Amino acid sequence: MNATADFATLNVAFSTTGSTRVSDNAPVGTLPTAAPGMDLTGTLTYPAGSNTFTGAVTSANGMSGNATGRFYGPGIAAATATKVAGAPPEIGGTFAVMNTAGGAMQGAFGGN
Repeated sequence: MNATADFATLNVAFSTTGSTRVSDNAPVGTLPTAAPGMDLTGTLTYPAGSNTFTGAVTSANGMSGNATGRFYGPGIAAATATKVAGAPPEIGGTFAVMNTAGGAMQGAFGGN
């Protein structure tokens, strides 16, 4: 999962890579296989003064839906190469997408 927050424009560029899947009917012990069509992209937004964001996401294979999440944790004390001072150090949330053919996927994400 990659999430790039732009605190000036109040949006989060969200994407996933490396998605895998296992069929619901697979025997116990079946290993997941690569499923790049299930990788997600979207732009999530949040109102000023809020730590909760939401927005539309789509998968590479045409499913669409929503993601919701929040920033959490105490703000970092000093700027780093990738974060500004005061930025929340962690991010997490959930997503759900589907298509008209009956395909669906839901899950959670987290990062720092």
